[in-house]
Parts: sequence; structure tokens; C-alpha cells
Amino acid sequence: MSTAERFPRLSQTLPGPRMPGYCQGCGRHQVELELADIQLITWIECDDNDSPLAGKPQTYVLLCTACDGADEDGAPLPEGKRQPGRKSKRSLIDRHPRLYERPIYNGPVFGAMDMCRPCVHRDGLSCKCPSALFNGGPGMLITIGTRAFFDGTRGGRRAGWTGFSAPPSACAGFEPEPTGENS
Repeated sequence: MSTAERFPRLSQTLPGPRMPGYCQGCGRHQVELELADIQLITWIECDDNDSPLAGKPQTYVLLCTACDGADEDGAPLPEGKRQPGRKSKRSLIDRHPRLYERPIYNGPVFGAMDMCRPCVHRDGLSCKCPSALFNGGPGMLITIGTRAFFDGTRGGRRAGWTGFSAPPSACAGFEPEPTGENS
């Protein structure tokens, strides 16, 4: 039995849409989730060797905290906040045999950001832009907030982590999908 058979990829097995802003578990849109005080969390799916494929196109999984069963820091959700029928106090990501990691706070998640949604280079939750370094191109400019260091607690423990002050707001590789009568 191959590693892929033993450790199926949530990016391929979850029933929801593979589209920015949608939970792959239940299919609800980010706006609907926010109205219900539920967050949409982005995960990086690692390969068969538990590597997040640094420098290569990432595979992303978008799950709402209700489907995952954990809050944004990985702590179990109270019973009333979990998706009906979920009995486990461990999150879907936590109990899955394949390794999943969180991207840098407010960092670029190519193909999985809201601004990627109308781009011709988006394929599901992946970026196929020929200019992207991870696709063999020369690289492309991403407009993003300033790099920041956060000091505080995570999961009840003191922790420091880096991120960006604001999410990406523009991408030099962005090309809108054609619209109109001739498209």
C-alpha cells in the first residue's frame, strides 16, 4: 500500500468546492461563516515526507472551524460550536495522518486568496501563473503589509511568531478572467 493510499489528501477527498473563500468541508462561503462567528482557516498540505514543499507550488486546504472542530489556534471547540455529529474533541487536521501546517499570518497563499478568485491563472486553490518563481518563472511582485513580530500567547502558552501587518492586496501576475460576449 502506497503512502498516498495510507494518507489520503484532504485537498482531494473533502467534498466542498476548491475555491478561495469556501470551506472544503461544508461548502459555506466565508461571509456566511463570519455571520455565524465561524472562521475559515487555511492549511498547507504536506507531501508524503511531511514537507510543505518549500519553493514549489503549495497545496492548500480551507476548512471552517466548525468542520475542523478546532479554533484558529488548534484548541477544541465547545460542543455547541462544532458541526453536528462531530464527536471528536481533536480537530480533523490534528487527527489526520498527513501533516498540515499553517501559512505565515497574513502571508501570501497563492491561488487560495480572495484576490486570486477571478484570475485566469488560478486552478482550484493553486496558482499556475507562469511568472511565479515556483512555476519556473522569474518571480512576481506581491503587494503585502510590512513584516511584523507578534508576542503573545498561542494555545495557552507564551509564543512569538512572525507575520505581516496586512494580507496581500495586489499581485503583478494577476490577469482577470475574460468577460463579455466573446468569452
